[in-house]
Amino acid sequence: MDPLLGLIIFGALLWLWHNNLRARELAITSARQMCQNADVQLLDATVVLNWWGIKRRGMRLVLCRLYYFDYTVSGVDRHRGVVTFIGRQLDVVQKLPGTD
Repeated sequence: MDPLLGLIIFGALLWLWHNNLRARELAITSARQMCQNADVQLLDATVVLNWWGIKRRGMRLVLCRLYYFDYTVSGVDRHRGVVTFIGRQLDVVQKLPGTD
């Protein structure tokens, strides 16, 4: 393999890893904010990447991510919420239907 091609692939993987870390931190912050606004408690203080893929947005291809988080209302129950990113933009932060 050409060393330049290997370097390009390594750089692309490093960019993707860094980009995913940044999106995860934003998802955690968004989940915390939603829980604080709804007066519920974020469980495990984290989010879990459930899905990611490439979607067409107009004429562009963008990376989309779907994160799940759990929260509790009473301290005994467990409900699920979702944070969605389209490209670098936060798209949705919400409780999943049927979890209340």
